[in-house]
Order: sequence, then C-alpha cells, then structure tokens
Amino acid sequence: MSRAAGFAIGLLVVLAAPAMMGQEQGGPGKRSTDTSIQDFKRAMAVQAAPDQISDYQSLAKNTEGAKRQAHDLGQRAGAAPDATGLYKPASTLRDTVDQVQNDTQAFVKGFSKAQAILLKDFTKKLGKAVSEVTKENKGLDEQVKRSAIDPKQLADIASRLEKALSDLETQQHNLASEMGVPGA
Repeated sequence: MSRAAGFAIGLLVVLAAPAMMGQEQGGPGKRSTDTSIQDFKRAMAVQAAPDQISDYQSLAKNTEGAKRQAHDLGQRAGAAPDATGLYKPASTLRDTVDQVQNDTQAFVKGFSKAQAILLKDFTKKLGKAVSEVTKENKGLDEQVKRSAIDPKQLADIASRLEKALSDLETQQHNLASEMGVPGA
C-alpha cells in the first residue's frame, strides 16, 4: 500500500469515527453535544461587514478624541482662576460628544437582523454607556449656556464625562471584538 493510500484510509477513519460513535450512542437521531458548529455559525452571523469595520474604526477614533478633549478641559478648568478661555473648548467638547453619540447609534442601527438579535446583550451595555455620556453631556451643555462658567464645576463635569466616555469606549471595544473587528 502506498503512503498516500494509507493516509487517505487513515483520514477516512478519523472522519467517519464521530458518525460511527453516534450510531453506537443511540443512532443518527441523537443530537451532538459538540457546539463548535453552532459557535461557528454564530461567529459568521455576527461578523462585521467591511463597512462596519471602517465605521467602528472611525467611531473608536472619535471616542478617543472626545475622551482626550474631556481630559484636557478638566485639566484646564481645574487650573483656571476664572472662565476665561473655557467656553470654546467646552462647546467644542459638547459638539464632539454629540457626534460620538450619533455615530454610536448609527453604528448599531446598521446591524443586520442576526447581529441585532445575537449581539443584544452587548448593545444593551453599550446603550447604558451612551445614556451615561448623555447625562454628563447635558451637564456640560448647562455649563456652556450659563453667563458665567464655574471652572471648578466645569472641571468636575469634564472629569465625569471623561470617565463616561472611557466606559463607552470599553463597551464599543467589547462589541467590536465580538464582531471580529480587527484591532478591537
């Protein structure tokens, strides 16, 4: 027998073994406890499409930028004796956070039906993180609309907003990882 023929027979035995074992354990009607096929099907169903990958990468970059802006504003406001020079960066941060929120919602709305169903737990956590960012961004908006910004309050709001954005970033990353987004 040639080496190739021996290999082919060995391969057939290995491939046929699970089927034969199934027959010994109750026949073809018995369900397998192997979940690898279901795991594979799930992974394929939640796999990010190329446009979702680029949308996520843009979203991640914008969220990181907003978090950095919040950090910088918090540092600047914490060291400021008055509100001079704080309106513009606070207003810019507010607008950036609004954009991150809109982009996050658009990202989730772009899910296929299977993704929406299978990623429900991840999107629920993401939604909670977005709600916290919304709450903190409203506080920032109220400060910007005042005739006189309190630098200490602004620093506190910026710090809480930075934390909320960090939590949002974590949930975005978890969702993207589950979708198989490279680098997430």
